Amino acid sequence: MTIITAAAQAHVSAGPGLLGWVAIAIAALVVRVLVVLVSTTGRCRKCRGRKITTSRDGTRARTCPRCKGAGRRPRVGSALIHRMIWDGEIGDKILAGQRDRNRQRREDRAGR
Repeated sequence: MTIITAAAQAHVSAGPGLLGWVAIAIAALVVRVLVVLVSTTGRCRKCRGRKITTSRDGTRARTCPRCKGAGRRPRVGSALIHRMIWDGEIGDKILAGQRDRNRQRREDRAGR
């Protein structure tokens, strides 16, 4: 076995390398975007979705100040992702289709 062959085998078995880490990062980013698209809110961390918080000794309960009693908080990046979609061409096409359907429904009702 030559030195070059041994070095090549050692390099291959060393780990994913830079390209592998970049691929993992891109995959994680895609998963995050999909999660935010499907569910824009998550449980409130302070009240854990229970909508109330208690004092340290457990005697007083009140509405959670962080979520204001909703039990849900917006996910990080949800506003940005939805703004990018709805302000872009995709959102324009979706909204144009909705406008056309609404106009058609109004015309159908008026023609009866």
